[in-house]
Amino acid sequence: MAWCLEKLAKINILYAQKKSIENFRRAVRLFGAAASLRTPVGSVIDQSDQPEYDRDLEVLRTALGMETFKKLWSEGETLPLEKIIDEAMAQSTKETLRGEKENFGGLTARERDVAALIAEGKSNREIAEILTVGVKTVETYVTRILNKLDFTSRVQIATWALEKGLHLPINFK
Repeated sequence: MAWCLEKLAKINILYAQKKSIENFRRAVRLFGAAASLRTPVGSVIDQSDQPEYDRDLEVLRTALGMETFKKLWSEGETLPLEKIIDEAMAQSTKETLRGEKENFGGLTARERDVAALIAEGKSNREIAEILTVGVKTVETYVTRILNKLDFTSRVQIATWALEKGLHLPINFK
């Protein structure tokens, strides 16, 4: 669990370099929480991960200053586990969804599924059967995709989906 929190902290460092210093603050709290999980059981950071871990902490100390760093680390150490997980998951989920929408022209996950099926040459009826929705629902998705991507044809959608590497999970095929 500590390792997972440390990886989420690393993600926040990467986001902070592009977006907001608040991500640096969150990263310190996550690292503090991870440290508090490791201490009682005598767990240590893997020797091969230690140099990167030390670099990450130095980035955070430099960006926030030592006093702020210590305060946030202490907050992370004392937060109840449920609270730190909720905070970490809420932020990473929000960032992931925002990133996916930005990378895929604003399409929702379901619209991307439809685009992937169009790229496989499926008709609206076939798509409706695969996704267990009505044909009219698929038509609505196709219209939204065309509008969001400023396209005029299914061929454009198919080409775009292939270029983006869109594909459905195996259980949909």
